[in-house]
Amino acid sequence: MRIVHILSTLERRGAQAFARELVNGLSAQADIAQEMLVLFPGEDAIDMAATGVPIHSLSARKGPARLLALAGMLRRIQPDIVLAHGGTPQKYAVLARCGRSRPAIVYRKIGLVDPWLERDRRLKLVFLSWLTRRTDAISTVGEATRTEAIRLFGADPQRVRVIYRGVAAERFVVPPAVREHTRQALAIAPAARVMIAVGALGWEKNQAAMLRILNRIRREIPDVVLLLVGDGPERSALERLADKLGVANAVRFLGTRTDVPELLAAADLFLLTSWTEGVPGVLIEAGLAGLPCATWAVAGTGEVVQDGISGRVTPMKDEAALAKAAIELLIDPARARAMGEAGRRFCRERFAVQRCVAEHLRLFADVLSTYEP
Repeated sequence: MRIVHILSTLERRGAQAFARELVNGLSAQADIAQEMLVLFPGEDAIDMAATGVPIHSLSARKGPARLLALAGMLRRIQPDIVLAHGGTPQKYAVLARCGRSRPAIVYRKIGLVDPWLERDRRLKLVFLSWLTRRTDAISTVGEATRTEAIRLFGADPQRVRVIYRGVAAERFVVPPAVREHTRQALAIAPAARVMIAVGALGWEKNQAAMLRILNRIRREIPDVVLLLVGDGPERSALERLADKLGVANAVRFLGTRTDVPELLAAADLFLLTSWTEGVPGVLIEAGLAGLPCATWAVAGTGEVVQDGISGRVTPMKDEAALAKAAIELLIDPARARAMGEAGRRFCRERFAVQRCVAEHLRLFADVLSTYEP
């Protein structure tokens, strides 16, 4: 089986991290050949070269020329499966196939589209429904994304499967001494309570709510620290808000980092306040690191965090409730550790790489079985 993966960029985001894990897992199969096409490479923020598969860049092409170049590459490679990691790769894959039945296109739906459809909503829905009808199968990250594909875009339920992301659990196992060393490097007092959030600093991740929640928590826990890992267009606004709220000295804007497992080990609680998600990969990583989570009930969180067992899931937009839940865990380290261990066990089972690879292989085989020999 020859598989071509299409990615929008090589930015350090969830889709790219998932693609790398899946490519590595599929590489262990003797009868699988893989190549990767990147539509808008930019800076190589994530190391895809380590996968060992050929990587083709379309950066020299613009507009329709990029689409024509992609169509030419697909004709040359002649894959059996094109796996489009996200909505933009799906669009390019369908258009590049130019009405032909081959190769089969599988769309990896990584998040909810509805929150992004404010302008020209009706026209966009028509186009997305058209793309869906010309996609052979859809692999979604969770139940909410599956439901959206069926109800909003008219996808055939038989062609949409939930396949949870696979994450290499061993990456998040670090020696006990790492916690102290990382805290020292960040100038965090040994007794301080530490929260962490990982994600792009963009409107959809809503770190502004985190800063307001931090302000509430400081009234009960004055030495609490928030680590914000990631960068993005909202960073300057967030820094100004931290100053305005008087919490700037309690926030560390760490930017993009490659040592996320070590940073998770240094924390006591993971915090998430996103407006929209599919299934948050950062919650999976926190679970694998044995870190309890406090999150709003945004789509997908309930598929990772078991409320009252591995963390707390509170109502959307209720900053007071999330602050209260975070305080309860921060002041009760024994309970927090127990929840963290429960989350580790749950995530190791549900989000195992081997399970994800096996389910994708079954999906690919089922899709190809519908074609005439």
